[in-house]
Amino acid sequence: MSAAASTAKDGEEVFSARFSPDGTRVATGGEDGRVRVWDARRGPLLRTLAHDSGTTTALDFSPDGGQLLARNSDAPLPAAVVAVDGGLQSRPPGH
Repeated sequence: MSAAASTAKDGEEVFSARFSPDGTRVATGGEDGRVRVWDARRGPLLRTLAHDSGTTTALDFSPDGGQLLARNSDAPLPAAVVAVDGGLQSRPPGH
């Protein structure tokens, strides 16, 4: 991705994007703090995952594709763990 934000199909600016290990999904994160998971082959939005407020600046799938690490511009490391088929599983200590 370039330094400038791109725009997703739903109109949100995208600051981070990552393909799942099997290439079937793509996760995007934007300035609303939500993580969106898309069908990488057909394009529709599969789900929106609650993450946190602030811009989602980094995403990474677990090796099995079942979880995402989501880094927020307002939060220190480590990142929150988000279940791809659910929601927030854990937060960094102190949040």
